[in-house]
Order: sequence, then C-alpha cells, then structure tokens
Amino acid sequence: MSNQSLLYSIIKIWVRIGLSAYFKRIAIVGLEQVPKEGPLIITPNHQNAFLDALAVAAYLGRPVFFITRSDVFANPLANRFFRALNMMPIYRRRDKVDTIEMNKPIFEATAKILGNSGAIIIFPEGNQERKFNLRPLQKGFARMAFGAAMLKTPPFNIQISPVGIQYGNHLLARHDLLVQIGPPLQLHRFFEPYNQNQQQALKTLADNLALQMQQLILHIPPTEFYHTIDYLRTLYRPVYLMRQNQTPSVENCHRAEQKIVAALDNLQQQQPAQMEKLSELAFRFQQLNRPPALSPETLAKPPMFGFGLLVQLIMLLLLVPVAVWGLFNHLPALLLPQIMTKRFVKDLNFFASVKFLAALCSFTLLYVLQTGLVWLLSGSFLWAFLYLFGLPLSGRIALFCKDVFMQCKQYLQCRRLNQTDKGKELVNTYGEITDMLNHLIT
Repeated sequence: MSNQSLLYSIIKIWVRIGLSAYFKRIAIVGLEQVPKEGPLIITPNHQNAFLDALAVAAYLGRPVFFITRSDVFANPLANRFFRALNMMPIYRRRDKVDTIEMNKPIFEATAKILGNSGAIIIFPEGNQERKFNLRPLQKGFARMAFGAAMLKTPPFNIQISPVGIQYGNHLLARHDLLVQIGPPLQLHRFFEPYNQNQQQALKTLADNLALQMQQLILHIPPTEFYHTIDYLRTLYRPVYLMRQNQTPSVENCHRAEQKIVAALDNLQQQQPAQMEKLSELAFRFQQLNRPPALSPETLAKPPMFGFGLLVQLIMLLLLVPVAVWGLFNHLPALLLPQIMTKRFVKDLNFFASVKFLAALCSFTLLYVLQTGLVWLLSGSFLWAFLYLFGLPLSGRIALFCKDVFMQCKQYLQCRRLNQTDKGKELVNTYGEITDMLNHLIT
C-alpha cells in the first residue's frame, strides 16, 4: 500500500468515527448496489458543502476521487486535508477564471482515473442549497463520462451510481443522516443516442439520473407552500408512523416524510384552497408552539408518568456525576467548533461542514493531550488507556442524560398545556391539522 492510499484509509476511518459522534443516528442503505470494481461515477445530491462528500466516501468499500468547487481549497490547511482525501478542484464561471483552461487538467485526470477503473464522486446539481429538493442537473457529469469513455476504441462502459443524502437538520449536530444508493445507470446504453445527437444524449442521461435521485431523497417542490410542507412533514410524521404501526427508524421516518410530501404536493395542485387553509393552520400552530417547543413526538403521543419515566429519572440521578465528568472533559472541544463557526463562517452553506471538521480536530487533539497528560502524571500506561477508554463513554452518558432531561422537560410542558388558554388553543389547532392530514393521507 502506498503512503497516499494509507493516509486516505486512516483519514477515512477517522472521518467515519467523527460522523458517528456528530450525528445521532446514521443509516446507509443500498451499499451493496455500489459496483466493487470498474469505472464508476458516484452522483450524490448536494445540500451541505464538503460534508456531503465525506458522508458518502466514508462508507464506500473502495477508494474514490472527488470533484468539488475550487474555493474550498483557498485555505492552505484545508487544501492539504482535501487533497489527502483525493479531492480535486473544479472551477466555475463565478470564480472569474478561464474555466476551460483551468479545468483542462482536471478533466484529463478524471479521464485517466476512469480509464484505470477508478471511482469519482461528482455533484451533478453543480451547486448546493440547504433545501430539501433536487435542483436541475447540470450536464458536466455526463460530458465527463462520455469524454472519458470515448477516448478508447471501442468506448468502455462507465457505471453511474445515484446517491441521495438526507439530513435531519442541515445546520445542527445530533440529528439523523440517511445515505441511500440506487442501482447504477449503464453508460453504454446511451452510446448510440450520443453518436446520433450528443446534446440530446447528455440531456437524456441527466433526466434519467434525476428521476432515480429524486426517489432517494426528500423532494419538496419549490412552490409558495414549500415551507408549509417542510414543516408539516416533520409535525405529522410520528402520527403517520403510529397509524402504520412502524418503528421510528431512520428509513421509516424518511419513507413517511416522502409519503406526506407527495400527498401535500398533490393537494396544492388539486385543491389549492384546502392547502391554503392547512398553511394558515400550520402558521398559527407555529406561533403558539414557540420555544421551548413541544416536539412532534410528544404531541403525537403525550408522555404518561409511569414506570418507564420513573426508571429514566432514577437513571438520570445515578448518572449525573458521570455526565458532569463527561461534560467537564469535553467542554473545550465542544466550545471551540461553536466559536470558530460563529466567528469565521459567513456562508451558512459551509456552517455544518466547518463545524464538523473543527469538532473532529478539536476532539482528537483533546483526547491526545488529556491522555498524554494522564500518562505523564501517573506514569502508568494502563491508567492512561483506561482514561482514554472512559472519555467517549462519559461523553455518551452525558448525551444520554441530556436526552432524558429533555424528555422530562417535555413531560412537564405537556402537563401545563390544558391549564392555559394558549395551551388549549395549541392542542385544538394541532387536532385540526392532524384531522385534515389523516383524511388526506391513507
């Protein structure tokens, strides 16, 4: 193994560990659909800067190269990190450079990689946006694929894997991450149309890929009701799952939201007046359910004070000392990413990506320094190892205690609902919304 591939493997494991800590739950679906060998272009949707690339590549069973926007390479430290991850810059018209001349080495490099049966990740939307939909695909990935395939005689087949990345929240940590991979398109099926009409073949390939990608993500059409649909898909999701007797797994939550979005999209097209009424109810409910807001799960199934809650409270009391210890040990690493993102990140599209990398580096550095200090002070490798082992464990316990505390807080808020006029109005409005959606979604 070369030094470059060894470094790539180490960073890949490091990033994967970081992702498992940054996100609350991760589901990777369809990994078996990724071809294990042969020329491959992987095409994810693009909503969260370079975090998208890391979320896909960390779980693939083969090394990949990345095509990503050139401006993320501006920082020397970031430049070294991204190139160690096999990332290559691509220039756009907005970069105010001669894109044809600047991108020529990149297209030559990608053609060589594909010609040697390598794999490349490229974002076919061409830009990113923190919205839950698929934007029109650019033809760059198709030109790259045909350009590489046609360099040999006869042309060789390239497989194109559609990938859907779905975030529970684009900006905040400790939410869900879902990565879905669909069956690959076969480029050789488009060779004949390409020889007859290149532009039409590029469009046909892009349209075929877009259809597959839309099925893998949450696609909320960009209409005047976008924000209403986006809000209602999470508000009604727990109710839908209970009606279907389904567990709230990452996959089930995603499928439920797809059903809800499809039903609401159909409603806004067929019965705009009903959609307007539902939108007004949703807006009124948002105004009533101000922070600290009740979660959709609490609203769907108000917690009862029973044995389960009692056990959680006892566990919370018993684990508080460990949780405080865990918080104390991790506090510097928790604060540093927050400070960095608030001070240096001006573009919110990069907020989560920078926050993740800052957390990955700060937690790693903190663990190394703290373990080294314990080793130095105790003179015992065993004590240092036990301390290192206890760091992530105490951190997990701190997160668990936080979750239990929030559940107890939600319980107390629920108890107060029927004691105020505002609470009664909130419950009634929620009931109207769920009644409408129960009739709409079967």
